[in-house]
Amino acid sequence: MIKYRTWYNNEITKVEVVRETEKCVIINKGGKEQKSAKHSIGINYWDTWEEAHNFLLNELREKLIRLQRQLETEHEQFDLLNEMKEE
Repeated sequence: MIKYRTWYNNEITKVEVVRETEKCVIINKGGKEQKSAKHSIGINYWDTWEEAHNFLLNELREKLIRLQRQLETEHEQFDLLNEMKEE
C-alpha cells in the first residue's frame, strides 16, 4: 500500500508500506523490514498526499505565527531600549 511520508524539511515522499498497525508502518528496506512510528517529531506517514500537504501547511503556518509573535516582542524590546535615557 502507498503512504505519503512528510519530513521535517517540508518534503513529501511516496512510500510503499508492507503493512501497518494503528501506530506503526512497516517498510521493506533491502529485504529487511523496518518499523517506523506513523507520527513522530520529524517524520509522519499519511494515507493521502492531501493529508500530508495539509499537515505541512499547518505546521508552517503555526511556525510563522510563533515567529511573528517573537518578532513583535523583539520590536517592543528594541523600542524600549531605544527610548532609554540616562537618569
